[in-house]
Amino acid sequence: MNSMSHTRHHLLPMRAVTRLTGLPANTIRVWERRYQAVTPLRTEGNARRYTQDDVRRLRLLKAATEAGHRIGDVARLSGDELAALDGQPKAAAHSLADVQRTYLDAIRDFDSRGASRILARTAALLDPGTLAMEVVLPVLRTVGEQWVAGELSVAHEHLVTVQMRGLLDTLLRLSDPLPGSPRVVVATPPGHRHEFGALVGAQLAIARGFDPLYLGVDVPFADLEQAFRVSGAAVCLLALARDVADSEQGELLDGLARLADVGELWVGLPPSHGLIEAVPRVRFFTRFEDLDAALVERATRARA
Repeated sequence: MNSMSHTRHHLLPMRAVTRLTGLPANTIRVWERRYQAVTPLRTEGNARRYTQDDVRRLRLLKAATEAGHRIGDVARLSGDELAALDGQPKAAAHSLADVQRTYLDAIRDFDSRGASRILARTAALLDPGTLAMEVVLPVLRTVGEQWVAGELSVAHEHLVTVQMRGLLDTLLRLSDPLPGSPRVVVATPPGHRHEFGALVGAQLAIARGFDPLYLGVDVPFADLEQAFRVSGAAVCLLALARDVADSEQGELLDGLARLADVGELWVGLPPSHGLIEAVPRVRFFTRFEDLDAALVERATRARA
């Protein structure tokens, strides 16, 4: 039996995994016992706990069975083999890759209306979280790489930034959470003006049943604290895209500590950031996938 003693970070209970994968708990248990599709860790009380790799594998298996493959035939395949199967996983990947390619083709031609139409059509077909993770972020990464390589100009990069920010802003305004949905304050702290991490975090929150209170960039800590208290939010989520100079570290650490006194404080930042684990009672995320899983888990607790 697997033990949890060697890792405790981002382990998920069954109820969170069912929401992340769309699979019933009984199906997951049967796939585990009968086909050894996944091997979850166990708590001291023998409750199952799943890793992000388990979740990704279960998603691939679900897609393969929906495409017509028998679970007994695919349960022992590797992740790469599952992703390479003909059917839904491969088709979905190709479809989104085509969206990214045609969008960037329109951007290269400065066809702003055509590019906007591509984004609008795609947004109508995908949930906000999938759109942000599978379209917006890959496009932004590709644009950054091609700008550095001299394949795209500053004007191209600005056009994409304007369109993507406008798309995510619109989705935020049009979101209609269910009454009683847990709230989450989303912003960047003072001195931090890179917005996309916060905007993507807000989209993931919408997709996972939260009601985001999006405050934008460069928000003073006193105002963040007031919004956190008055709104009754379950979580405050801050995004940091750059490292912090020595001269601003003290103010940032003090501000984070004050927010952590109010309630659950989550901070998203790059993997190499110097502040990771710097403040007690703050939960740090370096991957959007881990943030997504945490939102599912927190929403499940809020509704329990």
